[in-house]
Amino acid sequence: MSTGTRLEMKVDMNIIQHLGISMYATLPPVIAELVSNAWDADASEVWIELFDINPEDKKIIVRDDGMGMSIEDIQNSFLVIGKNRRKDGDVTPKGRKVIGRKGIGKLSMFGIADEIIVTSVKKINGKKVKNRFKLNLNEIKNSGTIYHPPHEIINQETDEPTGTTIEIMKIRRKSPFDAHRIAIDLARRFLIFDDNFRVWIKHNDEDPIEVKQDLRFEGIDIEFEWTFPNSNIQTSYEHANKVKGKVFTAKKPVPEDMKGIYLIARGKLVHRNDFYGIRSSDYAHAYLTGWLEVDFIDEKPEEDNIATNRQELTWEKENLQQLRKYLQEIISFVTSEWRRKRKEIKENKVHERTGINISGWIQSLDPVSKPIARKLVNSILSSDTIDEDRASEMIYFIHDMFEFDSFRRMAADIVGEDIVSEDRVLELMKKWELVEAREMYKLSQVRIDTITNFEKLIQENAREVPTLHEFFKKFPWLLDPRIMEFRDEVTYSKLLKEKFPERDLEEKNRRIDFLCVRFGGIFFVIELKRPQHTLQYKDIEQAKDYRSFIEQHLGTEHNERVIAYIVVGKIPDRDRRVIDELDTQKKAQKIFIRTYYELLQNAKNYHREFIEKYQKLKEKSDSYE
Repeated sequence: MSTGTRLEMKVDMNIIQHLGISMYATLPPVIAELVSNAWDADASEVWIELFDINPEDKKIIVRDDGMGMSIEDIQNSFLVIGKNRRKDGDVTPKGRKVIGRKGIGKLSMFGIADEIIVTSVKKINGKKVKNRFKLNLNEIKNSGTIYHPPHEIINQETDEPTGTTIEIMKIRRKSPFDAHRIAIDLARRFLIFDDNFRVWIKHNDEDPIEVKQDLRFEGIDIEFEWTFPNSNIQTSYEHANKVKGKVFTAKKPVPEDMKGIYLIARGKLVHRNDFYGIRSSDYAHAYLTGWLEVDFIDEKPEEDNIATNRQELTWEKENLQQLRKYLQEIISFVTSEWRRKRKEIKENKVHERTGINISGWIQSLDPVSKPIARKLVNSILSSDTIDEDRASEMIYFIHDMFEFDSFRRMAADIVGEDIVSEDRVLELMKKWELVEAREMYKLSQVRIDTITNFEKLIQENAREVPTLHEFFKKFPWLLDPRIMEFRDEVTYSKLLKEKFPERDLEEKNRRIDFLCVRFGGIFFVIELKRPQHTLQYKDIEQAKDYRSFIEQHLGTEHNERVIAYIVVGKIPDRDRRVIDELDTQKKAQKIFIRTYYELLQNAKNYHREFIEKYQKLKEKSDSYE
């Protein structure tokens, strides 16, 4: 080869197809590149105008008040594809860190349009000069290796303000413009919007929208926030103190395009929202969003860690692998803290709804029961899918069922596992529900025989003393299904009989019988009449006296209500004096009347429900038999 031969590299203009059209097929990243250029030009204001009233003549005009470009700037910088902007300086005259680097952002406009008109005014030596030129995609592609754009205005003196206006014409995009959507997208791509750099978007004749940083999280109800650097993260990553920003979790799942953490360098997006290798199935990810600044990855001119499309980092490099690992640590920390905070809130809500002080209740249990209860409750409180209402129901159930040895034994079988899953807790509850129903079923079957005997006594008009008295003492649930055993307050029964002796009554009523019982903070005075006895007005008057006597005898030191019950065979439906007095006493909640037939039907219905419930549960859960 001759030493005088000079090699030459030529660039085919079809490179625009790859670096412009293929990489920038949507509008937001195109607008973002023009905003970046305005920032690097030290603009303080940028106006983005969208016109699509006539779909056949759509256009976009972007104007900034930056320093503008001279003819030399246009030739040596703007029209040079791939020029590293930072070789001319890493900061602007205003001291801004330069965002541009690769010199291909200008090609982005050809991703959506076929024609670009650039007009720029710059102040040179005290005078402002204006230049305008046009770029046409088809002409560029057909020009071979060199393209000469039509130059409409060359160094024309002007009084116009400095800055650059770019008109994007012959837009291929068919769908209408959405100014609000673009504003939100820009807010997510940059951290540069403030009083020194303001951007507006105007769509046709609509009011302009100013792009502000808070648009980034529009519509997201933030619940928790973490600021970085964060001393609570234990890490060996050497640049941990240089990773700055905020990570948030919302009260409800965030939009799909906001899930994850954005990475920003020099105020601009360098990696879209991501979880950086953490498994995407984590429920907490649906609530997590935020941004972190990693300026240090874009500081060295010789290192290029950002992919050409500025949407992601080139993770295969060692230094970025270390960053990725630290980002995983951040996400793990945030999700762990999120669960802890949500657990605390859920526990407080459970306390509000149920009145159960969970910590106090668990602490009050015996040493064997404590770890069992703690694991069950923690499983519910820590669950991502159990809301506060459902958690309250489940914990209330467990709290009450812990009174039963059989339930504690069943619970102990599952808490031997390191982690008690939500499914295992639900399985326990279903299994116990069946066991409880089965026991009530057995009890109900036995009680059906008792109810049959009770019905026979009613039909025979059995004596209240001693027959009905002993029967009710043996089977108190006939009076109220909730009463499992009868503890007769015999002292008060005796006092009543002494105070109201039988000799003071008519012959047919001399078998006076009282049952006195305390239940649920109430003192009941129950007087039994014969099953065929019809309620009379004087029965109510007597019950008043009985109730007043007991109330007076208890004294003010007892905070018990005293209620009198009369069990009779029938209530007259035409004796207005009796009916009116019954209504008065019922409203005062001092005297109530029950018929034997009413007690009989209530007992039948109550126990029939248990039998039917068990049969239904058994059909669904044969495996628990």
